[in-house]
Amino acid sequence: MRPHTVFRVFDRMRLTPAGRFTGAHVAATDGIALHPAPTARFPAGALFAVDDDAAMVAFDLREVATALQLDPDCSR
Repeated sequence: MRPHTVFRVFDRMRLTPAGRFTGAHVAATDGIALHPAPTARFPAGALFAVDDDAAMVAFDLREVATALQLDPDCSR
């Protein structure tokens, strides 16, 4: 079993750490893409990550902001 990838979030103005999170099954990530625009499935945008060169996962930015106690509009 590979260790889970830790995603680190930074304050974009001060460049200070704002928190970190992991996915339930995301490991060996070697590629991410941030899509901050709203979509039907992700109204606040999403972070997409490659999972161990085998799959793609999406993180709902609303859930990330809630879990890290960030402003819900932080991705804008």
